[in-house]
Amino acid sequence: TRIVGLGNILTITYDFTYNETPYETTMVDQKINSLFRKWKIGELTDYEKIKKIHDFIVKNASYDTALKNYSAYDNLIEKTSTCQGYMCLAYKMLTEAGIPARVISGTGGGESHGWNIVSLNGKWYNLDCTWDDPLTWNRKEVLLHDYFLKSEEEFGFHIRDEEYTTEEFSEKYKIAEKSYKK
Repeated sequence: TRIVGLGNILTITYDFTYNETPYETTMVDQKINSLFRKWKIGELTDYEKIKKIHDFIVKNASYDTALKNYSAYDNLIEKTSTCQGYMCLAYKMLTEAGIPARVISGTGGGESHGWNIVSLNGKWYNLDCTWDDPLTWNRKEVLLHDYFLKSEEEFGFHIRDEEYTTEEFSEKYKIAEKSYKK
């Protein structure tokens, strides 16, 4: 940020750094459209859409232990990202599939972390694709559903940032009292 001026006439210049270039965002959009056509996303129930998107993200990428990749592009195309890439891609795919979703930031296990909440059948649930994609000692791919459509009570070790704990937010995005059971 730079401020230049004389008297009460000032020019303020902001410099921004984006996690994705316009080209990368276009590539993400094209890949999602291709996947949705392949999956016939419009023919799936909302639950099936959420599960398909969750499982794809978990299977497609691995966690970036170098902590250098943060975007949906990194997760979808480069196949590695931090939790920010997981939650951004999940948000983008879910909302484009017609599923109401939000990004939530806070801490997970005491570390800075992010995840999503999604609406299914009029109720909101927690969804953490990152934690359902664990790092294994032998690098074997594992698909979990331990953090899939969970109530607050069953979404252990996640603490929301203050802006997601206000009365107003909690009323608008009331999390289901019980985790979703199919």
